[in-house]
Amino acid sequence: MPKPCRATRGLPRLATLLACVAFACTLPATARAVLIDFESPAIAGTVADIPGDSLAAQGIAFRTVRLSGTVGIGAVVTLAPIADGLRIYRDASAISGRQGAGPAQGGGYNDLLMRFDRPLRSLSLTSDDMVETPNPLRLIALAATETTDRFRVVDFVEAFDDAIAAPGNLLALAPSASFDFALFEVRNQQEGFDDLSFAFAAVDPSPGTPPTGPVPGPTNPRPPPGMDVPAPSSLSVLAGLLGGLAIMGGREAARRRRSPAALSPAA
Repeated sequence: MPKPCRATRGLPRLATLLACVAFACTLPATARAVLIDFESPAIAGTVADIPGDSLAAQGIAFRTVRLSGTVGIGAVVTLAPIADGLRIYRDASAISGRQGAGPAQGGGYNDLLMRFDRPLRSLSLTSDDMVETPNPLRLIALAATETTDRFRVVDFVEAFDDAIAAPGNLLALAPSASFDFALFEVRNQQEGFDDLSFAFAAVDPSPGTPPTGPVPGPTNPRPPPGMDVPAPSSLSVLAGLLGGLAIMGGREAARRRRSPAALSPAA
């Protein structure tokens, strides 16, 4: 039997490696988690309002609004715009570090709308560390509708602002459906929070669809470049790899047939 050509001895290993790569192309990309502790930008005094796109590099924009309507899963609520931005607090109510966040004042207590540049799979925050009489808070996952400033409730969680330790001061959401917007609703007085954490939903390599519905306010970031460019399908990738292996194998076989060594018996 003729000895295998040295160049072809590694083909089975190469085929295994390329098959693993092709299989990896069919798996969703790992979701990226983000933690915002509101220590940056640092403010000079005890309170300051900052623009809503100040943390856009981390995939989020803020807008102070006021909710009207009844909150329930599947219900549609209205968010009247109040101010383009949020308020930063620098005091002992912060959970980690020295700064926390909340809605801007704008003539009374308000709510804070968060818009994410990609769909989320989970979201959490910690209410401020302040000893006070209990007042209700909500964290609400939202989806935009075709009507400006109107949103559909995907999920929500409730807590009270007098809690100063976990789990009472933690508001967390992980609905089965992904969502692009969230609301920190304060209900009946000005409130704050810290340690905002969220995880983007896994990215499917199939062609993506950007979030639908109106974008509330001019500071909402556009989807990252390339989000609407279709990626190659996993079947195409696999077909290309297998085709390349077939061509390589055919060329090596033809070369062996032409080689005098291939006609000699093995030593």
